[in-house]
Amino acid sequence: MAKSGSIQAITTTVSGANPAVSLVGSNGIEVQQDADTLRNFYVETAHLSLTVDKKEVYAGECFTITLAFNLRDDNPLPMQFYEPGLQSTVQAVRLNTSDGMIIDNLLTTIEGKEILIDNRNYTKYTLLQEAFCPVDTHPIHFPAVKLKMLILKPEDKTVDKIVEFNSKPLAVNVMSLPVGNVTLYNRHKMVGTFMMKEELLEDTVVVGSATYYTVKVLGDGLIFPVEPGSENTPIKIDLVDIHDNDSIINDVLHSEKTFTYRLIPLVEGEHDLDTLIHFSFFNPRT
Repeated sequence: MAKSGSIQAITTTVSGANPAVSLVGSNGIEVQQDADTLRNFYVETAHLSLTVDKKEVYAGECFTITLAFNLRDDNPLPMQFYEPGLQSTVQAVRLNTSDGMIIDNLLTTIEGKEILIDNRNYTKYTLLQEAFCPVDTHPIHFPAVKLKMLILKPEDKTVDKIVEFNSKPLAVNVMSLPVGNVTLYNRHKMVGTFMMKEELLEDTVVVGSATYYTVKVLGDGLIFPVEPGSENTPIKIDLVDIHDNDSIINDVLHSEKTFTYRLIPLVEGEHDLDTLIHFSFFNPRT
């Protein structure tokens, strides 16, 4: 006699215009533990996609990985995410991004977004999106990953079968940076397009007293701490705080970091702050 177990509600929320995908009910759905899974399941109206926004990058340049389930507007099959399969699929993608910096988009909901694929209307459910900034110059290969879905019976929304969708494998080529002066943080080089803004708390300070100087660096790419210059200056400077704001917008990593420094002038006079803080980066677009 087949045993049965309860599939608990997934912790993320599924929302979107396409009613064919729904959230696992809070009471759970009974699924036979020895139920067969249909491998390499194919239906013309649904597919799993693993994509990157760039197929070729420089070492240190970030690219965005997106794993999504796409459902065409004429899909006839009521479907439901199957939590164990969803977790293992996301983990399979992350196992291939260990040699570099990862910035997770921290998706707390699975939201349906209307898109066009080959001039057809689809609802795209993004399951994973994160930026990866490689260190070494070797190709990064992503094998095909799998996602289990539940196919429901239209009449009572009970489980009809478990099916497994496969993505296509892909690779990203990582090139060496041209020789040049680029800010280095551990093994990571600063690559992207950036700009800097600065602000001094007060223009006049008593010798030996502290004031604060903020430097904001923002742009597309990963930003590292900007250290004060090592040359002798008539101002004592210490980095006291870093405020980060990294996000992935339209498949591009946008970073904004605000560095707060404490300044203590050691001698009287006017002091030029231009030489205190500096950084260099490689712009892959030029």
